[in-house]
Amino acid sequence: VLSDLVTNITHIEKIDMRDPSGSQAAKDQTAQTLTITAQSVLDMSDNDALIIEGDSYDIVKLTGFTKGAATSATDPVGTGYTTYTNGSATVYINDEMTNINII
Repeated sequence: VLSDLVTNITHIEKIDMRDPSGSQAAKDQTAQTLTITAQSVLDMSDNDALIIEGDSYDIVKLTGFTKGAATSATDPVGTGYTTYTNGSATVYINDEMTNINII
């Protein structure tokens, strides 16, 4: 759970859940799970926003967030992401990720 680490992690803008090693098949089949709260985003980010990169095997659990719109070219991250918000915390999740759970 990300909230267990935020006292030691600061100045984070992006989390990349993709497996950096091996073939594309190995990268695609290495599932990672990340649970995020609004407070964890606020505590670790300088701008109250977090970008999550991953693939279709990875799982993101968002506590209390609301799904927003797809990003556009005028958004800070450009296109290819969906926004999720909880108060002033914003998470941008790459559209390749399909296992997004709002809890």
